[in-house]
This record gives sequence, structure tokens and C-alpha cells, in this order.
Amino acid sequence: MAQSKIYESRTQSTTLLPGTERSKISCRVTNSTLKYVESLGYDVTTLIDGLSVSKEYLANPLNWVPAEVRDILAERAVRLLGDQKVMYRVGLATPKLSPINGVEHMVRFLGNPRLAYKYVPKYASLFDKTTHFETKFSDKGKVIVTLTLIEGCRMSKHACYYAQGILAAIPTVWNLPPAEVSEIQCMFDNIGSAGNDIVEDIGKNCTYEVRWEIPRKKNFSLPEKISHKPIRSYDALKKLEENFRQLDEKNAELTSRNAQLSKVREMALGIDNVKTVEQVLDLVVEGAMGIPGVRLAMICQLDDKSETITIPY
Repeated sequence: MAQSKIYESRTQSTTLLPGTERSKISCRVTNSTLKYVESLGYDVTTLIDGLSVSKEYLANPLNWVPAEVRDILAERAVRLLGDQKVMYRVGLATPKLSPINGVEHMVRFLGNPRLAYKYVPKYASLFDKTTHFETKFSDKGKVIVTLTLIEGCRMSKHACYYAQGILAAIPTVWNLPPAEVSEIQCMFDNIGSAGNDIVEDIGKNCTYEVRWEIPRKKNFSLPEKISHKPIRSYDALKKLEENFRQLDEKNAELTSRNAQLSKVREMALGIDNVKTVEQVLDLVVEGAMGIPGVRLAMICQLDDKSETITIPY
């Protein structure tokens, strides 16, 4: 309980505004957390109570939030479920819950776990921009994964557990057993008890040994070998990534337009309640300033007689 107070007191001391430069955690992570808790039959209202972002925002994989929001959700999930490693189970359940906006389909297209682990450094930024990953292969079915905190960013043990869960989940994409993930080193091991779940502004790292079951190769019969055409995985993956990027851009554009239309509709309905021209101008300009992307709003008035333009508001 003491640790939860650390999380929430730190968060409440700052304004958690989505879409700012501090927003480095993808809502693919928060959506995964919400879906996992809901899959166990729990109401997630208590997880988001008091936050400056809605459930709809947190469930949209195209959105981003500050790391503090992720940590509050995780800490509340720990208290609700009584499981300190809940974020590990969130990561492990990701392929089954499919909450990450199609990334799991790209992983499946890589063909096997080894290639998926190879591309971990590339795809990790789709989830978290506070860390970067390195992978080093030694034996068959084994890889050493190093997670390093980027300078000036914040890391929590919940994020560490989530990373381990995702690493364990990768083989399950091909219906294989989860990988065994062992911590060789953790950046939280030597931190005092007053803050052993938070690391900030420290370029430390966590290192994991990941072992997975190597899938058996399919034996083709002679007729199958003759007719079997090799799959150009690299070309196909590139095309899939491009389609995924375009879909993300279209979804982001659609989300922005919906927000704009919603604000315009709100302004139109509000006009019924005003009585003076000044109130109309105030409503329109102030309302326009609430539309995403708008930095300046003004009213221009053309005087036909003097052929001049005035700015009454």
C-alpha cells in the first residue's frame, strides 16, 4: 500500500496531459492492461478513477500517455487482483487478447520465434519510447535481451514485468509454449526500499535470458516439395508494415476529425443558449481553441462600405 502512495503522489504533482512530449507510453500497453483485467471479470472503473484521460482514450492503441499513467493503472491492478506480477500476465496474455492494434499479426508473419526476437528492438518502440532493446543470440532457442532506460525517462518494475511477459508470449503466437524468461540483471535490484519500484534519469538496464521451444520443421512429401513455393517473407513483411503504418495514419486522422466534428457539434448546440453577439463570438472562438491542432482562433468581419476587415474577437 505504501508503494501505491508513491505512485499516486508523484502523478498528482504533475498534469498528465496526453499527446505531450512526456507521453512516451503507447496505449497499446494501457489497453492490454484494461482488457486483461476485464477478461477476469473485473470492472476497470476503479483503475481509471481520477485520471485526466478516459477509458476510451486509454483503450485506443493510437494514443500515448506519460509513464505515470501506466504505473498508476498497473499499481491499481496489483491491488485489485492481489498479484504483484500482474503486468507479466498482461504481457503474456497479449496474443490471446489481441489488444495491440495488429502488431501481433506482423510478429506472426515473421515466421518463427527467432526472427521475432531479432526484431524486438525494432517493434519495441511501438509500445514504449522510454527504453531501447538489444538482442544477442547464443545457442539455438536462446537469446539474451537487454532493456536500457533512455536518459531522462522513467521506468517502473511494472514495465519490467510487462517486458518479460511480452518476451515470454512471443512463441505462443505460433501455438508454442511460452518462453522461459530469467532475469540475469535488474535495474531495481540495488535501489532503496523507499523507491524500489521507480527509476528515473538513470541509464541502467535489465537483462533477460529467454529460452523457447524450437518448432519442428514440416516434412513435405515429394509432390509437395515440387509444388511448394518459397515465401518471400522479407518482401511480404515490408508490405505488411507499410499497410500497418498507413492504417495507423488513417485511424489517427479519423480520430482527429471525429474530435473536431464533436467540438463543432458542441458549439452548434451551445448557440441556442446565448443571447448576444458577444456571447456567440466568445462561444465560437473559445470552442475552436478546444479543437485538436488549433493554436489560434479569431473572428474576421468585412465592412462592405469601407472595404476593411476588422477583428471583433
